[in-house]
Amino acid sequence: MTLFLARVRSWRLAFSAFVLAIAATSAYAEWPEHDISFMVQFGPGGTTDLVARALTTELSQSLGQPMVVLNRPGAQGTVMGMLLARAQPDGYTLGMLSSGLALWQLVSDKPHTSKDFTSIASVGRYVFAVVVNANSPYKTIDDLIAASKKAKGGINFGGPSSVNTLGMLLLAEKTGMQFETVNYRSGSDSVVALLGNQIDVVVQNPTDFMPYVKSGKLRVLAAASSTRMRELPDVPTLRELGYDVVTDAYFGVGAPLGLPEPIRRKLEDATLKVARDPVFQKKLLDTYGIEPAPMTGKAYRAEIEQAEITVAKLKSRFPSSSPKK
Repeated sequence: MTLFLARVRSWRLAFSAFVLAIAATSAYAEWPEHDISFMVQFGPGGTTDLVARALTTELSQSLGQPMVVLNRPGAQGTVMGMLLARAQPDGYTLGMLSSGLALWQLVSDKPHTSKDFTSIASVGRYVFAVVVNANSPYKTIDDLIAASKKAKGGINFGGPSSVNTLGMLLLAEKTGMQFETVNYRSGSDSVVALLGNQIDVVVQNPTDFMPYVKSGKLRVLAAASSTRMRELPDVPTLRELGYDVVTDAYFGVGAPLGLPEPIRRKLEDATLKVARDPVFQKKLLDTYGIEPAPMTGKAYRAEIEQAEITVAKLKSRFPSSSPKK
């Protein structure tokens, strides 16, 4: 009799768990039922902000609910990371998750890591270049490096994010270059400062600087990514100039840790649908200078984790670069 009752109790527990699972799946099937917040780590007007708005416009149509972009700049992207990591994992708070979060360990004593987020999918890859004012005396990378060693405290670098800063840190590691970082809320803000001669150099995405290069106000010294820029095919990469420095950054959609799997899959499917669309990919390339790079959440998480391992190994060798307030 005892064995029979035990079996009945076990069956009831299993049945209850099954009913709860069905109820939960049914509830998730209704998601989303209202608007979704999408946080961006930089201020309005920069490339990341503009791409986020283009992406969320497409996602809104796919998901059937409005997506509201919220700019949360500060501390080279870590402010947004903190807010996203602390948000409720209910699918109504998302954010622009970049592989650049691997670099937060360079600018924060207690950085959030990939373990604090749910990776949804990647969308594209940023490319970068080293840019100075056209009136600057620096005609080449060698000029810039030499000047940085002579100037007291080094040259001033405009850094809106840890990814941009990494390019300068790596160049400094290879050459002994000296610089101080001035933080900005977005890439476009740092370019405005460069135009005003408030800083000496930026490492930035083509979208933010190309209009001023074409008008003759800014000068590109080198491509900082693994390949030459489509917009300036005659400008060599840092590697081609003899400096083994590459600055690339993948970006995509992320959520707080603990996002229910049915919602994550729905978001992943919607994001990859947009990221793989030829029309959207052409817009990324032609409008924003971004290489399409769609990846599943699992593959994207592996990319970020590998970046974290790489940066951790290099961290002890990075020269000091205390940001100015």
